Amino acid sequence: KSRNDIKMTKTFGLFGAVTVLTAAMALSGCGGGGGSGGGFGPGGQGISVKQPGLTAGGVTADISYGTQPVIRISKGSTPWTVTPDPVLAAPSGWTGATKLSPGSFTHRFHAVTNIDSAADQDYLAYGYWSKHRPDTMAASGFQSFFYGSMPYEGNIAALPTTQVTYTGGAAGVYKVLDDESGAPYGHFRADFSLTASFGPGARVNGSITNISRLDDGGAQFNFGDINNLILHLSGNGFAGSGPTGGSRWGGRFFGPSGAAPTGVAGWFENLTSSSASQNFPGQASLSGSFGAKR
Repeated sequence: KSRNDIKMTKTFGLFGAVTVLTAAMALSGCGGGGGSGGGFGPGGQGISVKQPGLTAGGVTADISYGTQPVIRISKGSTPWTVTPDPVLAAPSGWTGATKLSPGSFTHRFHAVTNIDSAADQDYLAYGYWSKHRPDTMAASGFQSFFYGSMPYEGNIAALPTTQVTYTGGAAGVYKVLDDESGAPYGHFRADFSLTASFGPGARVNGSITNISRLDDGGAQFNFGDINNLILHLSGNGFAGSGPTGGSRWGGRFFGPSGAAPTGVAGWFENLTSSSASQNFPGQASLSGSFGAKR
């Protein structure tokens, strides 16, 4: 169907203890948010393997700051240096990088960060690794990652009753569910916001809005907003089912302990966006990752 378009690295369990690794270990492949598997279907990126990190699909983002943010992308000792055209835009105030695998250019890696100085010890990152069409839709064709340089280690349950809103971005891969063309999916970016209600009955309510596709030949779709992503907090994070069947999402808080967290980052799978166009109704399934700051 035709549609109008319209260097410190930390890895840790989702709700577990923190282990500090050297940058060299990070570059050699510390565990990424994607874990084993990937893709859009059941058995892809399960909740149990969602651990923060800078690696997905065996590829790692190394984040630093010189006179500006620097994102180096590599697999093992091999840097990825070729930038495709076009690329997904990063949110305002964030920096993004997209690189293709050397040689055949059959894989891509997209990373976004909000690091803002060489002294910044509290920054976030998110992104994904994917194969190109049509292999993106295979179980081994897509993995997302999310990261925070300062895991929140305070007692969220002891925070005073308050609401805090976090804003940032999201990125990933989408599939138009009723598209009959040979390319029913593509890459997307979006704005992300999350309101955390701390105190008794603590919970989060997230939204993915202003979703736009990368104009690189993927299926056209007029994305509607995804709202009311609601989960209760467990420890310093959250994970569970989304609002539609088969959808899942989760994340973790970051920042200095002792006050409300300064940031949140996480992942999502199979979230449904209904078309915002009455002339071209339908739905798209989105999987990816997000990062947002207070």
